[in-house]
Amino acid sequence: MNITDKIKKVRNNGGEVYIFSDLHILKRDKTTPRITKRWRVLENAQEEMSKITEKDMIIFLGDLVDDTIPDTRTVGLIRELFPDNIDMVWVRGNNDMLADNILELEGFSVCYAALAKVDDRIFIFSHTSIEVDEFDNVYNIHGHMHRNDDSTMLYYHDPTRCINVAPVCSLGKCYRLDWIIDMYIDIDYPSWMDNEWEDGKEKPGMSRFIKNMAVAEYNEIYEIINGGDDE
Repeated sequence: MNITDKIKKVRNNGGEVYIFSDLHILKRDKTTPRITKRWRVLENAQEEMSKITEKDMIIFLGDLVDDTIPDTRTVGLIRELFPDNIDMVWVRGNNDMLADNILELEGFSVCYAALAKVDDRIFIFSHTSIEVDEFDNVYNIHGHMHRNDDSTMLYYHDPTRCINVAPVCSLGKCYRLDWIIDMYIDIDYPSWMDNEWEDGKEKPGMSRFIKNMAVAEYNEIYEIINGGDDE
């Protein structure tokens, strides 16, 4: 999905592009049917959402809840959390079970990868990371890897131009796109956070499926957005 025009309109009108990911607000107990709510994450996210105005835009990089949560609970949470009447993009994550048409009814444009040309750079927004090092002007902003314990976190390729927003977003906080551009683009640093990273393999199942779909969507429209006129 090409969201260049959406982001350009927001920035031209003095708005902000807010990026959220991996909130996992509703979680299913591993051994029982019990569903628990991460209240602190919800409260943090609600505080962040309260800053958003009608001039702004939200890019959600997936995984609002765990994958076993009933649709009705998920839709109820969406209506409780996200504002009305603003432009919103939902980039599918490996835990997202709601059908596209349901998310669209709640006001989202839905995709596996969203691309935008911003300030002569191309940004790809995805849930899992996507290798972009073969192109000089492409940056990947993604979520998915958000473990906050002391274990070693795995990265699946050289992450020089991949920005992992998940460790902060998973606590209910968000990033603004212009802040990411101002503070972290062009810094030759191995990752967004200070975690130890090591090479690894992407997990099978939905994570691999989501990654493959995002890569396919990215490859399909990269040449169009890179070579076309975005005026």
